[in-house]
Amino acid sequence: ENHLYKQTPVWDESILKYDGCWWGFQDNTFVQNYEQWIDWYWEKGSNPKTTLKLLSNESAEKIKKKKFDRRQIKFWQESHNFSATTWILGDYVVMIATSQKPYYLVEINDALLAANLREVFKGIWKSTT
Repeated sequence: ENHLYKQTPVWDESILKYDGCWWGFQDNTFVQNYEQWIDWYWEKGSNPKTTLKLLSNESAEKIKKKKFDRRQIKFWQESHNFSATTWILGDYVVMIATSQKPYYLVEINDALLAANLREVFKGIWKSTT
């Protein structure tokens, strides 16, 4: 959890170098385990220019009761085999496994990989209702 707080400004800076959007997939277990960090991020920690578009294995209404204007989450019907949160944050790809213990986070700083995954998630986002 400390890593999430520490990396927030680094990730936001990197996101803003591109389209200003945090892309990816959010496993509902991430919200169950890190809701305090999510609230902090959207209430105090994020850059006001940053937005978020995540696909999820649960509807946004079920995941999080609080609504944040810059945060959009879509249920993705094909996500039943997705078992880890995957974020594209500018030049960073972050995967967080929280569906079973031990929890872990993998962070890769690679502009090429991030650019390709960002396009994949943009495409999936556009194709979902």
